[in-house]
Amino acid sequence: MSQSSCANIHAEAKICVFWDVKDFSIPTMDPDFISKKFGSALKERGYRGDLSILMIGDKTTLPLIELKDEFERAGIRFSFIPEEVSGTKYGRDMKLLVDMLIWALKNGESNLVVLAKNIEEETPLLYLSAFRVRGYKVFSPDHPKLESPEWLYESLSESCQTPTSKGGSSQM
Repeated sequence: MSQSSCANIHAEAKICVFWDVKDFSIPTMDPDFISKKFGSALKERGYRGDLSILMIGDKTTLPLIELKDEFERAGIRFSFIPEEVSGTKYGRDMKLLVDMLIWALKNGESNLVVLAKNIEEETPLLYLSAFRVRGYKVFSPDHPKLESPEWLYESLSESCQTPTSKGGSSQM
C-alpha cells in the first residue's frame, strides 16, 4: 500500500501494535530499534500517526522485567497474561482482545495492528470485524477480510540479520 492509497482518515490516526511475543518472537532486545523500525515500516505504507507497541506475553516470553523501563521509554509497554491462563492460547487471545478494547475506548478510531497467529476462538475474530465496521483500520494475519501485518514484523526481523548501531542484534 503506498502513501497515496492509505485512506486519509487512517493516515494520521494513532497506531497500536498488539504483539503476541509467543507467536512473533522478539528478534532484538533493542527497544529503540524496534520502535524506529516499526515506525519506518508504517510510514512507508502511509501511516504516520503516533505509534504505541504493546507486547503481550507472560513472565517466560516477555523480556526481563529489568528492561521494562528501557522498553517503555521507547514507547513499548508490556501486558502480562494472568497466571491463571498463562501458557494457553486462549489466555493470550483473550488478553489481546481485552487490551484492544481498552485501547479502542481510550483512543477512538485508530489503526489496530495484531501480530498474533491462529486466533482460535470465534469471538476475537468477530471483535476484529466489529472494529473494522466501526471505522478502525485493523490488520490481522488470521482474518480473511483484513490485511496481514506480517510485513511489519518482517521489516524488523530482516533488519536484525545485520548489526545495529548498538553493537549487533540480540537474537532470542
